[in-house]
Amino acid sequence: MRGTERTPLSGGNSKQTRSDTLDDTFFIECKLRKDPAVWNLYEQVEELAKKENKIPVLVIKKKGRHGELFIVNDRYLKAFIENWEAKGEIHFS
Repeated sequence: MRGTERTPLSGGNSKQTRSDTLDDTFFIECKLRKDPAVWNLYEQVEELAKKENKIPVLVIKKKGRHGELFIVNDRYLKAFIENWEAKGEIHFS
């Protein structure tokens, strides 16, 4: 991760934080999986976005819950943030 370090003995064994990094702002949980389902879904979105020259963003909402999860590849993160801020508030149903 940029701007931070992995927590020594991260997880429940660390005496500093249960976060996987020592970042003082973000609680970051790092997962390494062979074939995560969400990654496959994101790759489909990325392929469609490339055809339209757009920034791929996967938004996941859980029925009956408030808020959304935004999944953006780190390659597109800066462009996503800049464009998101320029557009103002966007609502999803």
